[in-house]
Amino acid sequence: MAQPAPAAAAETFRDEVARFIAQNMPPEMAARNRTAVHPGREDYLGWARILARRGWSAPGWPKEHGGAGWTARQLLVLEEESFRAGAPSLHIQTVDLAGPLIAEFGTQAQKAKYLPAIREGRELWAQGFSEPGSGSDLASLSTRAAREGDHYVVNGQKIWTSDAYYCDRIFCLVRTSTEGRPQQGITMLLFPLDLPGVTVRPIPLIDGGQSLCEVFFDNVRVPVEDRLGEEGQGWTCAKRLLAGERVRTAEAPRNAREIARLRAVLETPAPDGRPLIADPLRRARLAELEMDLAALRVGVELELDGRGAPGLPTPSILKLQGTELLQATQRFAREALGPYGAVYHDLTDPAAPMAEPGPEAGRGIAAESLFRRAATIYGGSSEVQKGIIAKAIEGADAASARPPVPEDLGMLRDSLSRFAERLAGREARRARLGQPVRGGAVWSLIAEQGWLGAGLPESAGGFGGGPRESAEIAEAAGRALLSEPLAPAVAAARALAFADPAGQAERLSATVAGELLPILVHDGPDAAACGFRARPDGERWRLSGRARVVLGGPEADLLVVPARLSSGALGLFLLAPAAEGVTRHACRTLDDRQAADVILDDAQAEARVAPAEAPERDLAPALDRALEHALVDACAETLGAMDRAFWLARDHVAERRQFGQALIRFQAIQHRLAEMLVEIQRARALLEHGIESLSEPDPAARRRAMSRMKARLDRSAFLVGGQAIQLHGGMGLTEDCEVGGCFKRICVQGARMGTADDHLARLVGELAPASETPDSAPPNAETSARVQELLS
Repeated sequence: MAQPAPAAAAETFRDEVARFIAQNMPPEMAARNRTAVHPGREDYLGWARILARRGWSAPGWPKEHGGAGWTARQLLVLEEESFRAGAPSLHIQTVDLAGPLIAEFGTQAQKAKYLPAIREGRELWAQGFSEPGSGSDLASLSTRAAREGDHYVVNGQKIWTSDAYYCDRIFCLVRTSTEGRPQQGITMLLFPLDLPGVTVRPIPLIDGGQSLCEVFFDNVRVPVEDRLGEEGQGWTCAKRLLAGERVRTAEAPRNAREIARLRAVLETPAPDGRPLIADPLRRARLAELEMDLAALRVGVELELDGRGAPGLPTPSILKLQGTELLQATQRFAREALGPYGAVYHDLTDPAAPMAEPGPEAGRGIAAESLFRRAATIYGGSSEVQKGIIAKAIEGADAASARPPVPEDLGMLRDSLSRFAERLAGREARRARLGQPVRGGAVWSLIAEQGWLGAGLPESAGGFGGGPRESAEIAEAAGRALLSEPLAPAVAAARALAFADPAGQAERLSATVAGELLPILVHDGPDAAACGFRARPDGERWRLSGRARVVLGGPEADLLVVPARLSSGALGLFLLAPAAEGVTRHACRTLDDRQAADVILDDAQAEARVAPAEAPERDLAPALDRALEHALVDACAETLGAMDRAFWLARDHVAERRQFGQALIRFQAIQHRLAEMLVEIQRARALLEHGIESLSEPDPAARRRAMSRMKARLDRSAFLVGGQAIQLHGGMGLTEDCEVGGCFKRICVQGARMGTADDHLARLVGELAPASETPDSAPPNAETSARVQELLS
């Protein structure tokens, strides 16, 4: 399995690329292309010539063809840095499509004739695929090429041919045979656009510019030597292109640039003198877009690294995510411009004043938003992508839809899958209700496998696994709808290990062995949400406060309680559940788990957890680290439940028949399944985002990543769970239908460790302009109300 480059090497490469661009980018070219909707021919060729000085003009080509031989991740870096600096990027049809096609399928003569002109920035190519009557259905194309001696005579029409009016050549799909399957009669030809009989006509666009064209062929004579590959091999060539194009058209770098432009617009003072970003509603919308951008970038990187799910058409999934995000971002930017979002601005001369006074950051946004309405059309429309995904869903299973893992983690995954299947199902869960946890068969199995110590180092009694192993276990717990308090016990063990690993070694070993059941008594996402106070009482400590709906609260042997000291520092304390002053109001959660409100009324602690070398140390950072790991596990558990709900729904519609055919044959059902799977893959990317962020040294960056993950993943889970019930119809509402249990688990998980609104409000608070003081900033209650208004 391909692995990403080490972080330090990746950053060194990024610095090298950014430095070269900064030193070689002509300022006037950057000025044009920061806002250009349609970059011009001279900028495309000029930028290619600049990159050619460094050998980067064909970065993805193999070295034997004059390319740089870069990895997909390196190509992504070049595109990101080019967008950031205002470069026009490389011409996709020329460098990313025509060049690789010729390198793979071309003759030696064709390679010698065409590839140098591309590398040296001398020629541009157009892509002749779509036709008026075929659109995304390329197999139905009708442009004909009749063989006459050593020439093909081409007649027909292409449409939506990007940049053809200033391109030099075209790689064109034509029909050379009507025998057999439609795909078998397609051939690809390479020829100049100035041949007799070729007419190129630009199509005026709604953004006020032009880039798309109609191309007409009237008895155009193309030499047979300019056929790419064998006759009838055109469909093979086209398929090779489309998969790569759809990764590119996920538009991750463009989305990053557009969100940066949006932020610049929001930070521009409005007529009342305050920036629009001062409004919590607008900050909430921005925060949601940034969540989706984080998921998109991770999803693209996983696919480029070869870590995408093998059984899924991930490029189609990413294209749906990226193009929808792009349109949402540009719509918001245009709305943020107010009246200036309704006018064209002069883009031909960046130095010229705008047509109307308005924020400089808004230049070109209105036109760009109009043109990018095509993002969900070009490269295969959203409807086509959903059809591709739906077809894959029919033949896939839950295992093939998950990303690959190294062998050792794969063994753990296989073991967990068997565990989940054994425990899943209403009857298996019902049989365990009301039974003691410790000593039960399931808890013993969990302990025997070492899963209680998955995230703990061996020195603390664990088996030395990291957050990925722990997340795999949590996902399996969600898939099995496990009712035992695995998550709160692991969270308690982590809190002890982060706070005082040496002093708590005995308790940690007992926990991992299943002999002790500690529960972390805390109901928030971070240490700041601590609801307990501690006061000294001689050599003892007394605690007061309340935590709500603590999972595992009624079953705990030991309560691990964070409490705030009078100094403001955070301490960690151990209490016996039966101690005086401890009250537990037991309740049953929607998904049949035992929980309790834990109330401490001057309750005496058994001990204070503190490292011997620093007994007065503030343990808030240690608790935050433990809670960050717990939050990743909580999201993994949610993902397990939503994934299970999806495959239950898929199996149901595949078996259920109406009007003489399976429900899965109806396009509406297929598209709904595709939309659900898109949300699951977005959730997987966000979980990966959370796992990777655990190694981030900056606490603020970890905090943002955690909140993005939890807020967006919860929303995706609720959508998938609700649609899974919808696809089951009335039986989805019955107690015996497992999909209802999945939905209830999703609902409960959404209330744990901060709701989606809580985490969105955290992000909204971080986006507040620095000029806002606490007195002038909207209070939390107002922020929360505005956020809830937005989400509804």
